Amino acid sequence: SLARLFGKDEDDGADDGMSEALAEAERQLEEENAFDPTGIEDARERVLSSIVRRRGQSRFRDRLLVAYQGRCAVTGCAVAMHALNNIVGVGALVDGRIRIAPKPSDPNWSEPCILWGVTCGESGVGKGPAARSIIRAIYGHEHTLRQIGEKAREEYQWKKSQWEDACAKARKAGGARPDAPERPLIDRLITENFTIEALTDIALENRRLYLLIHKEELASLWGAMDAYSAQRAADKDRPFILSLYEGEPYTVDRASQNGQPRSQFIPALGASISGGVQPSTLARIVHRGHFT
Repeated sequence: SLARLFGKDEDDGADDGMSEALAEAERQLEEENAFDPTGIEDARERVLSSIVRRRGQSRFRDRLLVAYQGRCAVTGCAVAMHALNNIVGVGALVDGRIRIAPKPSDPNWSEPCILWGVTCGESGVGKGPAARSIIRAIYGHEHTLRQIGEKAREEYQWKKSQWEDACAKARKAGGARPDAPERPLIDRLITENFTIEALTDIALENRRLYLLIHKEELASLWGAMDAYSAQRAADKDRPFILSLYEGEPYTVDRASQNGQPRSQFIPALGASISGGVQPSTLARIVHRGHFT
């Protein structure tokens, strides 16, 4: 706070130091005509200078990285690990209905905000802690969205009961059946433990379309492929997971309770993926052909 900055106690009510400093700063700005609305060029220069100062000069940033040996002062993890997890996590928060147009002149080219990021390092380098801050933030945001979704579902159940009563009355009176209330979709942001079937179920009800798959040990994702298949040779999970990078429309065909096929359409099925892996483990995964 300003009080601490000027060596004052926040509880003692003393603000003489702050008042004098603010008055002196205002006097200097007045002398520089900082509040002159006609000085457009000078104003632009002051704005640019303030932007540079806020961002931090490149020399200061470089020295800071050298001083901390390129590591976070809190977690001790490499700055690059934090950056990678944050970029993937923030990308996963973008609503799936929003797409990026790399070339505005080409309206037919658009890409989803889907990123896959892997932090590769030996055990003990901090792969887990580097991801934990952004993962906690995403879970916190999802908790808020879940609370909103639960209220919407409760309201939907009430409207549905009212609709069913109105349908019964319409049948007795021989009138037309009223329109059914629309079932609200939910907002899902992240999952860590899933099956292929569960992931498609989430996508069917996820208003945001995409989500983040995070695995602290990313090897478990590839190791779990076809875990529930009678024949591993079928290898049906690998192409499904690889297709999540594209974020394209997807159709789910299943048998219903009466044995008739049931088809459900997902406008866009995709997921960002983040996690950590050791170099030797990654080499084995590639050798087994999971990425070919």
